[in-house]
Formats: sequence, structure tokens, C-alpha cells
Amino acid sequence: EQINDGSYSVIDGVILKNNRVFIPSTLRGNVLQELHYTHLGMTKMKQLARRYVYWPRIDRDIENMVKSCESCATNQKNTTSAPIHP
Repeated sequence: EQINDGSYSVIDGVILKNNRVFIPSTLRGNVLQELHYTHLGMTKMKQLARRYVYWPRIDRDIENMVKSCESCATNQKNTTSAPIHP
């Protein structure tokens, strides 16, 4: 069964927003953990999330997770900038 209502649709019981799976609030923590598993950092996590999943304020939730992660904070401090090319 397929139901389409603007940017939301339901296919075989799965709610989609455009082409991304809409994640109910009860499962968002699990999805955040999966997105964060490899400590990609905020930008990469957001890029990955935007490909596959959606929920309101997802960017804020990703930001909060990354900001509260010691490993991410340590890795971010240890990155070096590329030298400026003249």
C-alpha cells in the first residue's frame, strides 16, 4: 500500500519524508547511536543522516550528541589545518 500526502508518504507501513525514513521519537536515540558509531564528526553525521533518515530538529540532536562526546572533542582538537597555499 502506498499513501502520498505532499512530502510524506507511507510505503508498506514505513513513513517517508521525501525519500528519507521518518524516525519515530522512540527510536531516535538508537539511530543517533548508529550515526555516531564511528565518531565521524558533526558535519559527516549530518550528511549521512540527510541521505537516509528524518525527524524534526535532527540537526540539533546530532549537534548535542557530538558536543557531549569526549572522543569527538578530543579528535576535533587533534586535527591539524592544511597549510595555506599561496
